Amino acid sequence: MLTEKELDAYRRDGFVIVHGLFSDQELQPVIEVINEKVDALATKLYPESKSSERFEQEGFLTRLTKLEAAFPGAATLIHTGGTLPKAFA
Repeated sequence: MLTEKELDAYRRDGFVIVHGLFSDQELQPVIEVINEKVDALATKLYPESKSSERFEQEGFLTRLTKLEAAFPGAATLIHTGGTLPKAFA
């Protein structure tokens, strides 16, 4: 249940951040799917680039951001595909 303060933030901002809503264990399958999608995207973009940088050394929280900076529009490609994997259910 959201607090009145959280509801006010939602009404004002259109979203609310609820820390601790999901455990790390619950998020791990989703993180793995996203990592797979980002890796596949980096592999797809690599041949089209003069750079060999696929940002493999970057972590979960920064790799897609780095790819987006190198290949504007790359982050949008992650969201295409039509269906969500079962890990998101």
